Amino acid sequence: MVSLLYELLYVLPLATALLSVLANPFGLGETSALLFFVELTIAALLVIIKNSGLTGRLISVGILSSFTIFVVLVSRYDVFVGKAMDNIRFLWLLVFALFAFALGELVAYIRTFGNVVTILSFLSLIPLMILKVEVGKPFVAAVFLLMLLFLCKEIQIRWKKEGTTDTKNHIVYISPFIIAIIILLLVSPAPKERYNWTFVKNAYRSVNQFIQEIRIKASIRKDEDYAESVIGFSDEGNLEGKVKDSNERVLAVYEIPKETAYLRLVGKNFSSFTGRNWEDDDESSAPDSMFDTLGMISSINDYTNEPEKIVRWQNMYITYIQMNTNYVFAPGKSAVRKSHFDIYNSKIKNKGADMMWPETKSFQTSYSMNY
Repeated sequence: MVSLLYELLYVLPLATALLSVLANPFGLGETSALLFFVELTIAALLVIIKNSGLTGRLISVGILSSFTIFVVLVSRYDVFVGKAMDNIRFLWLLVFALFAFALGELVAYIRTFGNVVTILSFLSLIPLMILKVEVGKPFVAAVFLLMLLFLCKEIQIRWKKEGTTDTKNHIVYISPFIIAIIILLLVSPAPKERYNWTFVKNAYRSVNQFIQEIRIKASIRKDEDYAESVIGFSDEGNLEGKVKDSNERVLAVYEIPKETAYLRLVGKNFSSFTGRNWEDDDESSAPDSMFDTLGMISSINDYTNEPEKIVRWQNMYITYIQMNTNYVFAPGKSAVRKSHFDIYNSKIKNKGADMMWPETKSFQTSYSMNY
């Protein structure tokens, strides 16, 4: 009796899930209570026959009954064909029940196979949700029942215990409580809005971000400024050689107002052009960029009593992504001393018109700049 109930716990949910998914594609129409009743009855009878000990006799009776039915049908062929063609699609119920029976037996008695089928069934809910595929409550309830059985079985197997240790007995004894949970799931009203699976989406974003970070860190060359051979930033002004285009994000800039949407950031400045490449022979440690900014503000103040109508201070936030450099990126008219990173603590150096970090900065370096 225990084996019978144990097998029914696996065969019937699988029969329910199969009918829920395959009824429409195989022409059975919308799944109704009657269809589920017939499907589950057939599946249950297969389990009962298997556990009855009368399999041989039942096979003999089945063969004899089939032969008798065949003789009767042949004698009334025309009437039978007309009705059979209208209802032949319902033979799929038998096919589904047979498949659910075979699959349920494997899930019940082959642990690894059962674990794989159960976990894949549960994970199938995620793409169905993402693709907005409508699935009925019976399918979800069947999957959750299999998942609960899987968890209970694994806990029973791994749990150190005394007394009765038979897994089948344990699952059968606690099955009323599991079934009660599933019945509550079936009778509870479905929410009007789709469940958004926030925890799954957050987990996906976290994993995706972690993979991206590993990829970025692995691609950054620590021995030189990124990226000499890629169109983007380089501390060399040579215009010859091979270059390639890239859509990789190398840094991110936040909180740029609409009126400065086309703002350019400066990294490396060059002072002279030879005809083929740019060179920088300015070794001065004076903060040229600061002087340039103050000179512009001073000139504006000389020509107007309302400089705020011409120029105003704005903050931006910069984060290095796929970047490995000593250069501070900033707008052309900026003020390090008004920025949120401390000029004295960070020891920003000036070399000509360039602002430079005291050491190479790379992935996830963040700072704010006043300009």
